Order: sequence, then C-alpha cells, then structure tokens
Amino acid sequence: MIPDTKGPWDGTIYMASSVDGLNFEGKTLLLEQAGVPNLLKLQNDDLVLTYQYFSGESKDMFDVIAYSYSDDNGENWTEPKAVKIEGLPSPEAAGRVPMDPTLVQLEDGRLRLYFTFHAKGNKSAALYSATTSDSNIDSIFSVETTPALIVNENLLDPAVVFFDGLWHHYAWKGEDNDNYHSTSKDGLSFTRQDDINLEMDFLGQVIPFEGGLRFYGTGKGVVSAFSSDGYNWKIDKEEIVQGADPAVQQLNDGSYLMVYTSMNFNE
Repeated sequence: MIPDTKGPWDGTIYMASSVDGLNFEGKTLLLEQAGVPNLLKLQNDDLVLTYQYFSGESKDMFDVIAYSYSDDNGENWTEPKAVKIEGLPSPEAAGRVPMDPTLVQLEDGRLRLYFTFHAKGNKSAALYSATTSDSNIDSIFSVETTPALIVNENLLDPAVVFFDGLWHHYAWKGEDNDNYHSTSKDGLSFTRQDDINLEMDFLGQVIPFEGGLRFYGTGKGVVSAFSSDGYNWKIDKEEIVQGADPAVQQLNDGSYLMVYTSMNFNE
C-alpha cells in the first residue's frame, strides 16, 4: 500500500531529550511512516503528538492527520488514531487532504488545529483551522468558515503560537531563506507581516521560551532561533540533531522533549 516512489511516507519519527532546550541527547524510535510532527502539552500536563500518518495496513489511515497520546511525559504513547475533522470545503482535486497539523489549546480548554488544505476555487493551498467544543483530542474538530490566511502560493507547514497578546503564525517559503509571518488577535483571521529572512527554514515548531519565543526549525539538521518580540530572530544553535521538522515541549521537571523526523530537507 505504501508507494514505491520516495515521499513523506518514508519519514520516521524519533525522540530526543534535553535539560536546557539546546543540547539534545538520545535517538529513540517513536513511529514509522509519519512526518510533520507537532507536540502539545495540555493544561492537564498530558502530551498530544499530531502528525501526518501513512499507514501501510489501513487505507483509511493513509495520508491522514493522526495523533498519539501520552500521560507519562512521553515514555509511552497510544497507537495512531485519526483526528476527526468536519466541515471541510470541497478539495481542489482528488487526493487533496488536510495535512501539516499544528495543535494548540485555547485558554478555555478547547483545542484548535491549524493545517494546510487546498480547497476548490483557491489558487493555492491555504492555512485553515478547526476547533473542538472541549479539551478532548478525540472530539470532532469543526472547520472555521473561511481560511485563516491565503497567499498567492502554497502555504505549507504552519507553526502557530500565542505570545504577548497575539497569535503568531510562521511557515517556510521553500527558497531564499525567507519565511512567512502573520499575526492575529483572535487566532482565526491572520494578517501577513514582513517575511523573516534567516538561514533556516521555519519548518518545525515555535514555543514560548524565557521571555520570548524559540523556533526549532530545519537547516543542516535541526536549528534553533530566538526572538524577544516574534518579529526579529537570531539563530542561537545549529545542528542540534541530524534530522528535520522538529517539535518541542518543556516538561514539568524543566527538561525538554523533542520529536523530529529522520528526513533532512536541506541535505
């Protein structure tokens, strides 16, 4: 069932850990045939890992946004289960599915999923969001009525974080070290800001970190950059691990858990 050609289904997800958020150790296999991971620590301190999954056993689980759950700081994870999304517009073509998940939790406990989707009538794939009515990852995510952001080319692999009164959205442009940046007051409708030029791709995850934001992205391996305002960034650590598209969260004991793929898109 897995295609013979190379593609995202060749990805393997690993875990690594760190005491300071910059120096990571270990390479523990977590999941095969998956990519674009995102890691969220819930308000109850459990972890939810979302990713694009390509099952080799179930057609219904091939190329779907799926999740695994951990209630012991990532020591053990549940088997992949598809995220339930309702209210999607018609796709631009067959095979256009929601992908590239980023999961956040709102102040009232509800979960919001940001993802890439190419709807019929749109020139390119856009940023969409869908929200649950409660804090249960197994609940149905209802799609917002309009895309959160459209640009004149494919807007892939979103990273979204709430910081200093605004929602910040980032995505890599795939060329010239430029990365998209947009902001929103409500997290539903985003306004594009100036592109961010940095020698790394904003392909990964952004988290609050010591009075600012840290973006774990992709360069020659996993790369880290820091910003005190969400607009201006400086790389502070290169080649953290040999991999790409990382997801990171700080655990209750102060340590950091990283999930990343074996692929390196800049090799």
